[in-house]
Amino acid sequence: MSIFGSRGCGAKKMNDLSRFTERPHSPFYQCWRKEMIWSISCCTFCLLLHGSLSESSTANDGAKSRHAVDPCIKHGILAQGWRNVNNARDVDKRGNTHCDKGNDFPGWYRFRAGAGNKMLDKCPTSRKRCGTHAPMWLTESHPTVQAGVTSIKACAYWISNCTWSDTVKVKLCPAGFYVYYLPKVPECSLAYCGESHDLCLDNNGGCERKCSMVNDTAVCSCPKGFRLASNKKTCEHDSGHGRPCRDGFLLGSDKRTCVKNRCKTNNGGCSHICVHKKYNDRHHCQCPLGSLLLEQDGKTCQSKPVTVACTNEHMQIDILRPTFHGLIPRQLQLADPSCQATGNSTFITFKSRLTGCGAKVKFGNSSIRYSNVVKTRPNYLSLMKGVVTWASTVEIHVVCKYVKHRWVGHSFTPVVDKIRFREERLGNFSFQMQQFKTENFVNPYSKKDFPVAVKVRDKMYFLLSVDSKDEDVKLFAKTCKATTTPSPKDPIQFLFISNG
Repeated sequence: MSIFGSRGCGAKKMNDLSRFTERPHSPFYQCWRKEMIWSISCCTFCLLLHGSLSESSTANDGAKSRHAVDPCIKHGILAQGWRNVNNARDVDKRGNTHCDKGNDFPGWYRFRAGAGNKMLDKCPTSRKRCGTHAPMWLTESHPTVQAGVTSIKACAYWISNCTWSDTVKVKLCPAGFYVYYLPKVPECSLAYCGESHDLCLDNNGGCERKCSMVNDTAVCSCPKGFRLASNKKTCEHDSGHGRPCRDGFLLGSDKRTCVKNRCKTNNGGCSHICVHKKYNDRHHCQCPLGSLLLEQDGKTCQSKPVTVACTNEHMQIDILRPTFHGLIPRQLQLADPSCQATGNSTFITFKSRLTGCGAKVKFGNSSIRYSNVVKTRPNYLSLMKGVVTWASTVEIHVVCKYVKHRWVGHSFTPVVDKIRFREERLGNFSFQMQQFKTENFVNPYSKKDFPVAVKVRDKMYFLLSVDSKDEDVKLFAKTCKATTTPSPKDPIQFLFISNG
């Protein structure tokens, strides 16, 4: 027996032990001193009986731990089948009862094979099982990887379910198994009890995605498009694969995890368009451009109060009736009061020529603007029937804008080149470019004449036109050129007309 010397021992020589007496206390013993009870490191079973370490031994353990190798890497193995809680006997086939007193404890150990893959963390149903008289078990559940090394009380089940107790350190290793720092047991017959358990049932084995049991170990894996991170628990995006996330999920802003695409569920609550925001993994609602507006609830799209359509000949103004709460067509007018509106249950509509109904025309450097105004008639209140539901004047300014400059081209094919263009809130003028056979401009080339062969120095006759009912709109050919490609910006050019 070794004497470590401590406040609790009080003896430094072997013959000093005569000051202590041993009294039996089945199945363990206590060390008694005449004055008081001590926990002494020189008496192994007494030290562990009281569940505390002496000052000197605690200090020694601390010094060792500072230089210890990670127990997940270096540990002993407990693989004896008799340790399993399913072994309801306290003796083996030879009639031997097992005890951990003679084992190399304290130290870090792992349960494997027949012993199970974890220490029992619930009270056994009876004593005399796990191949021993007093099976030992943990009084709390096992920790997670994030918890690191956790201290848990361990009990021996004999006279009561916790006749003797001590502290066991437990760690869940990133590789998916538990290791335990097991203290010495005070007496025989006590042994640490194990169980076979699906570790994936404990917080999914610490895995972010899929957990599988392989050789008593919880092994993590990732779906296609992801790979296992260095911590062996989480998944990170593998850019070498295709679609990384299963249906209903999208790659998150961290480029590693999949987040739920809420736009896939009831369209995110949006009435029209749902957009997933990649920078913060949220979503928002949008409305189709140019036709609807998003309401204050952020989800519902409603028609714009006023929409304008611009064609080659007309300007059409549609006013949403519900927006103006009962306003009727005859209460409204354009700049020219003689122009009447029509209506249905949804819209009040004005349709007029671009230059009609008092419209104003403005020629700018790059565009032609036709503007008009919708407003309530001076006597609009008297035109209401019944209860007055709209008592505010209305004034809506509308504009149709047409771009003046456009490139049109002809590639000497006998097909009319007709170009239509449209921009937001812009009207459409149609331009044409035709090739004729003679200067009379009577017979244009047809499809059967293709390809048109033109000799050097032969004259060619082209007609440019614009489709507009506005007599003030005139076509002016500012530049005319021939290129080797359809692009007017081709570097090889033959200029026919420059600046008109």
